[in-house]
Amino acid sequence: MSDVQQNTVSSKASVFGLLDETPMTAMHYYYWLLASGRTLLDGFSVASLGIAIPLLRQEMTITPVLVGLIGSAFGPWGGAWAMLGGIAADRIGRKHAFIAGHGDYRRRLRAVCNGS
Repeated sequence: MSDVQQNTVSSKASVFGLLDETPMTAMHYYYWLLASGRTLLDGFSVASLGIAIPLLRQEMTITPVLVGLIGSAFGPWGGAWAMLGGIAADRIGRKHAFIAGHGDYRRRLRAVCNGS
């Protein structure tokens, strides 16, 4: 094993060791809550779409093609936001991109909850 590989392996081990020894602060729990809450709400929106589509089909004349387009609308947007988030993380850092993304998500969630 070369020196570069040995340094890489030992530095990875030391980083994981530091992560294991670092105490969880209130800010860590806050970031964890944001990350898990956003995933929960994304799943909830897809599930509620599955509930809403049959009701929409009863009330309106929606063709199977339109049902497919509505259902597939989540995919391209998720991919586009993932690419934009990756570019933002490269340019401004992961932490700043993560916080900016969640700030926008919270703003949109408030708008939906307030009905505006």
